Amino acid sequence: MLQNQQEIQEYFKINISNVTQTIQNVVINDEITELNLSDLNLNSIHVLKDLININQLNLNKNNISDISPLARMTQLYKLQLTHNRIKNIQDISELSKLTQLYLSYNYVDSVSSINKLNKLEKLQIDNNHIQELQALPTSIKVLNASKNQIKDLTCLAQMNNLVELQLNNNFIDKIKPLEKLIKMNQLSLSHNKIYDLTGISNMVELSSLNLNNNIISDIYPLKNMKNLNNLSLANNQLAIINVMQHLNELQILDASCNKIRTLPKLPCTLIEVNYEVNLIESTESLNKLEQCQQLCISNNPIKILSLINMQQLVKLQIRNITTNVEDLKFLKFLTNLQVLDVSQNNLDDISMLKELINLEQLNISDNKINSLNCLSQLTNLELLDASNNLINDKNSLYDVVKKFIKLRNLNLTGNQINMYDLIKYRNKLIINSLFSLDLSGTPISNDDMIMIAEFSNLNQLILDGCQVIKIDFITNSDLQNLLGLKTLIISNNNIDNADELMNLVNLEHLDVSGNKISKIDMLTNLVNLQSLIISQNEVSNIDKLTKLINLKKLDAKKCGLSNIDVLVKLVGLQELNLSDNKIFLIDSLATLVNLRVLDISKNIIDNVEELANLVNLQTLNASQNQISDIQDLANLVKLQQLNISQNQIVSIFGLGELNNLQQLNISDNQIFNIDELAKLNQLQQLDVSKNQLNDISTCVLHNLVSLQKLNISGNQISDVKMIAKLVNLQKLNISGNKINNIIMQNQIVLINGLAKLINLQELFASGNKINNIIMLENLVNLRELDISENKISNIDSLKRLIHLQRLNISGNQISDIDILGNLVNLKWLDANRNKISDIDELSNLVKLEYFKVSDNQVIYLDMLAKLKYLECVDVSGNQVSNIDRLKKMSNLKKINLSGNSFVCENLYTLQTYTQLTVLSLCDSKLIDIDFLKYLKRLVVLVLKSNTICDIDVISGFAHLQSLFLSNNKIQSVSALKNLFLQELEIENNYIADFAPIRSHEHFGKYIIGTQSEYSKINLKRYKTVKYSFYKTTLIENKLIQLRKKLKTAKKQFSAKMNANSKNLNREINLLLMLCSEEGTQ
Repeated sequence: MLQNQQEIQEYFKINISNVTQTIQNVVINDEITELNLSDLNLNSIHVLKDLININQLNLNKNNISDISPLARMTQLYKLQLTHNRIKNIQDISELSKLTQLYLSYNYVDSVSSINKLNKLEKLQIDNNHIQELQALPTSIKVLNASKNQIKDLTCLAQMNNLVELQLNNNFIDKIKPLEKLIKMNQLSLSHNKIYDLTGISNMVELSSLNLNNNIISDIYPLKNMKNLNNLSLANNQLAIINVMQHLNELQILDASCNKIRTLPKLPCTLIEVNYEVNLIESTESLNKLEQCQQLCISNNPIKILSLINMQQLVKLQIRNITTNVEDLKFLKFLTNLQVLDVSQNNLDDISMLKELINLEQLNISDNKINSLNCLSQLTNLELLDASNNLINDKNSLYDVVKKFIKLRNLNLTGNQINMYDLIKYRNKLIINSLFSLDLSGTPISNDDMIMIAEFSNLNQLILDGCQVIKIDFITNSDLQNLLGLKTLIISNNNIDNADELMNLVNLEHLDVSGNKISKIDMLTNLVNLQSLIISQNEVSNIDKLTKLINLKKLDAKKCGLSNIDVLVKLVGLQELNLSDNKIFLIDSLATLVNLRVLDISKNIIDNVEELANLVNLQTLNASQNQISDIQDLANLVKLQQLNISQNQIVSIFGLGELNNLQQLNISDNQIFNIDELAKLNQLQQLDVSKNQLNDISTCVLHNLVSLQKLNISGNQISDVKMIAKLVNLQKLNISGNKINNIIMQNQIVLINGLAKLINLQELFASGNKINNIIMLENLVNLRELDISENKISNIDSLKRLIHLQRLNISGNQISDIDILGNLVNLKWLDANRNKISDIDELSNLVKLEYFKVSDNQVIYLDMLAKLKYLECVDVSGNQVSNIDRLKKMSNLKKINLSGNSFVCENLYTLQTYTQLTVLSLCDSKLIDIDFLKYLKRLVVLVLKSNTICDIDVISGFAHLQSLFLSNNKIQSVSALKNLFLQELEIENNYIADFAPIRSHEHFGKYIIGTQSEYSKINLKRYKTVKYSFYKTTLIENKLIQLRKKLKTAKKQFSAKMNANSKNLNREINLLLMLCSEEGTQ
């Protein structure tokens, strides 16, 4: 007989293996009064049925679903059952002495059994599946029912003893039933749909109130809450908060992410204030908060800034608020500051900081600072972020930094000099106190590595992308400093031997991804490792990982793995990434019951039956495999994110059981019915694109009231009236369907349906047959809109969409775009392939950064001169002949002028574009390109289909990576001999001698190919590929093209091979052989 709690716990721990087990036939002393059996993977508690005298029982974090043995434990007053699999709680209805009940993180959908527990004072039922709060005991004082599906609060109206209530993350829109709960002290209602606060106006005893993430626009009902100490109003729709002066006890206020323009009078009791991300222009009222210690007003368009009286401030965040140095002179008076963030303000002077000697953390990143000399007295600094500035003086920087004797973290990336420059500059230890050293992106020689080991207190070393070849400096007998490292990141280098790692026995986090390592035997010594990233190496065998018993995270992505049997022993793993390998069998994963995150995408897995045991999984990515049957996933009821896209799935039966799903991606399968999803009312993101859907049942989407993102593109849907109910949608993609509105009854519903989605911020409706967009005029919250490739001719309905930042109207029949002049917040506009001739009204779009109007009828570009932020322009395929008035566009980085008619003399305006990195002038009748001589920053240059003879002007273009010169009259390529090009296209010229470029190793291997068809350069993002010059004949070209097509066909057939296609496969192989390189020769 087990006599006491310690014996029972020891028995359970000894007799329970690391997989879920059932404990039976154990005799336990019935006099036990307290027992803790948490976190033991129990799935049965039948053995406990005779503990009739027990008072306190903890069964948290197990796999229990049946709690019938608890029915006899009538002496219980505290019962903990969180993180289990309990759905039915009927068996606790007779536990009349219960005062505390914890049921969080289960599958409870009904709480009617709790009604009889008249002594219950504390109840936690958050993270369950409760839709309705039936009558609860009025004795309850503390109730947490957050993260359920509760909408109606009527049952709480009589619970007059409540003093603490949490109902976050539900579907609540009305709170009037709470109006009689006048004893309430703490109330949290965040992440709901509340808009009216009159229901809580009588709660005058409230000390803490959380209303974050609702749709509240008026807080006047709060004016009588004189005892309120903590108020959270973030992420609402507040423009005015005029009751603050009545809240005389308020100490903490969070009103971030609203629409507040003017600050009201605030109570002088405030200690912490957050107004980040609003529309505030003046801080006058803040200046009166003389007792305030923490203030955040970042990301506001402040015009009047003065906080000179706030001299008790300890923490101040004023990121991205001003470009005027004069505005920040008040900072010199705030001498108590310990934490300061003035990043993203375009500052070139920080002299006002020199007296702030108490500063411990300082962020001055993303400014225009060229020296840190004025910071020399800030000897208490522990963290300094000076990244992305213009610092260039090594001598002065060294002299300043060496005085920061307490510095733990220093960030100098994105300057003209960095930490590595400092190390090399003095060739000795500069900051003995540094805990972390990040030299990412800096090429470091093996000899210079020795200097890194001189940092005696390093806890974290990051050498990502430093071109490191050897790491023998780690174990240098004279330099033992690095042996204490806990975090080492040496990713994306050229390391092929990592044996020296075996001595870093204190390592807890190791990242060697993106190298050339093939053996990992040395890792067996690193028993303290908790996180290991070996992805993108040449490791095909991971058997040596068996001793890493403390490992919680393993990333072995893209390693060429096929056998993962060793994982059966790594039972402590919580996060595992095996994507992009050659894995077929996943049996060994069945024992990893502690896994929370699993990625097995991009393999050749066709069976997921083994995953059924992973009941703790919260995130699963099994995309890009060969899976057809997913019924076994129904057991993974804790899943919150699931991606099974790009498989061979026809039926999604079983997914309806995954009630905790918040994100689901089943795109690119063969699914024709999604009715199974109707139960998933916690879904926030759903992607069913690229399937066989031709209709979506209204009842499915009607229940998915939490949906914020929906993608149904690439199906055969013609009617989307069912979307009208999804009023919480923020992002919708209906592109590439059969949607139209050609005077049909169902299309009127479509128009009205979209018109009701007033919370939409992103809408993608390209590739349909839409010709009328009047339904869009009410979607005033849109930030991004894509209605390209339709049949639209009139865009007047867009005039009210003043918040639009990205707009794509390409591929339509639009001729008049004057209305776009109203959309003053536009940063990105694509109007390609329309009938546009006049773009003068776009001169109002002063924020525009990206503009495409190719293949139209535009003649004049004068209006572009007013758009000072413009970085990318595509006006190809128009009738432009003169760009003289564009000389002042100094920010221009990418421009496509192809397919226009220029006289070479008119192109000398381009000389002023000294920041230009991409230029395309195809088919522009060019003869002379001397106008390019000042464009030394060019990375991509496209001059195809002209009559150019001489390219000597290009010889000094040191940054050039991609050059396209085909279809010209070029005779010599000697100008290219010193260029380190990654891509060159030069066929169809008069070149006789390729010797100047053929011998260069930087071209990579010699590739024969052709790209004879002209295609415009994408100015938004250009991906370079290692190609060589092209030496082809007409016959060779055709054979190469044929071979490519056959290879593609073979891949498609090999994935779905059957008896009828074997003969065809043999024919393809024969053709491939005939078209091989040897055959061509």
